[in-house]
Amino acid sequence: MKSIFGRQTLELAKECKPDVILLDLNLPDMKGDDILDELMADEDTKSIPVIIISADAMPFHINKLMERGASDYLTKPLDMFQLLRSFDEYIRLE
Repeated sequence: MKSIFGRQTLELAKECKPDVILLDLNLPDMKGDDILDELMADEDTKSIPVIIISADAMPFHINKLMERGASDYLTKPLDMFQLLRSFDEYIRLE
C-alpha cells in the first residue's frame, strides 16, 4: 500500500469521499492536527469520519483532537480489535 501524505489526503478526500480516513499525526509534509482542521472546515469532507492514529496517548491531546472533530483516536501500537471495531462503526456497507 502506498503512503499518502497530508496534502494528498485533503485532495483525495474531496475527490473520492471515502467512508473513513485513517490519519497519522506525524506526516512529512503537514501536521495531522492541521489536516484534521482542514477536513472539518471543508463542506465536502467534514462528514467523513477521521480516525486518528498516534503514539501520543496523553489524555489532553486526545481530548483536544476529539473536540476538533476526530471520530476516534487509536494509540500505537494498534490494538487490531479496537481498529476493527472502529471500522465497523464508521464504514457503511452497501
